[in-house]
Amino acid sequence: MKKAPRRLLVSCYGNLSRGDDGLGPRFADALLERAPEITVEVGYQLALEDAATIADYDIVVFVDAAIDATEGFYLRRIQAEPKTGFSSHSVRPGHLLALSEQLFDARPEAFALGIGGIAFGDFAEQLSETATRNLSAALDHFLAWYDRSFCSQPDIRVSAQHLERVVWALGA
Repeated sequence: MKKAPRRLLVSCYGNLSRGDDGLGPRFADALLERAPEITVEVGYQLALEDAATIADYDIVVFVDAAIDATEGFYLRRIQAEPKTGFSSHSVRPGHLLALSEQLFDARPEAFALGIGGIAFGDFAEQLSETATRNLSAALDHFLAWYDRSFCSQPDIRVSAQHLERVVWALGA
């Protein structure tokens, strides 16, 4: 029986008017240019309602600006983080995973893609040079991961002649 393809959601968020904080939405734009087949959601920030959305996917990648991306970016596996109280300004990806599990019995595999930025304080619509470089590197890394994880299908067709040689070599 053929396995159903895994459903991927890329959830990008950030404030385009706050310089490098807009790395998430900028990643979404760049990703859709290069891989329009990927489902991408873009928002200003994560919301509790996103728990229902992620419940429909097998894999979710949350993309945001990061101040702790010492190598320019990181792609890390993340787990559900139960939380007892919520504020609309403090929802983290792990909180959404916990809600998705609790409310919808869904447990998508999840990753955080943090893209390093340095200019967050001023109102600006442009990314810093550092953030622009990190965005490019993160996008290339993500697309390589995507190709390995979703697009590569090993060719397992074997000719009858090759199969006969293998059987003969094994002495069967």
